[in-house]
Formats: sequence, structure tokens, C-alpha cells
Amino acid sequence: YNSIMEDLKKEFIVDEKAYEKEKIPEQIRRVLKYCKVAKEGKVLLEKNNFTIKDNLKIILIARFLANKLDESISGEVNIGEIVASMGTNNKESLITRMKEIVDEGVVKRPSLGVYVIVPFFIDTSLDKFDKKTK
Repeated sequence: YNSIMEDLKKEFIVDEKAYEKEKIPEQIRRVLKYCKVAKEGKVLLEKNNFTIKDNLKIILIARFLANKLDESISGEVNIGEIVASMGTNNKESLITRMKEIVDEGVVKRPSLGVYVIVPFFIDTSLDKFDKKTK
């Protein structure tokens, strides 16, 4: 019984930094299907049939992961960068969608007009995108 509990503890209670590091290479390979990140940080979305909210999540996931590879690229994304990556002038609509994603708890807003993905939701979001492309 003790060894079962000890194994469960090792599986369930993790070192967050080590856990993230372990997951990052696979997450980058998965998000590559949907976008690339330019050296200055702009997320270049591949053509897809996703919703605006899905594409916003892809942008935030891409920037978070790009920051893990290159610290000169911020893991946080401001609304101007989101507008540039989405290739639209409809800033108000994007702000509204971002607010919905923040309300879902998938994204945090550290300051006004600045967003960052909650790392816990990267895998579940990528799973949803992969299902949609099958």
C-alpha cells in the first residue's frame, strides 16, 4: 500500500518547473502544425478553419513556448501584437474574444491589454485543435 501511495504521489505532486520543461518539446512540435513565430515575436498563423478564439489561443500558446526557447521573445502578448498576428483591423472584436477566454480561465491578463496563456491549458487546447483537424 505504501509503495502504491508513494508512486501516486510522484505522479500527482510534481515540480512545476520540471514538469513544464518535460512537456515543452512535445508542445512545440504540436503547435508547429498551426503556426510559426517570427524572430521579433509576431505569430504567423497557418491557414485553418478554427474559430477566432481558437486562433487567439494558438497565438498565446506559441508565444509562451517561443519564450521558453528565446527569452528575447516575451511570453506575454499585447493587443497590438494579437491584432497583427490575426491580420485584422477589428480590435474591439478581438478584445471581446480575449475577455471571454480570460473569463474561461484559460488565459490571464497580467495588465490591461496584455495576455498570457495559463500553462496548464496548453495540452488540453492542443488536444482540441488536433481533434478539429482530423
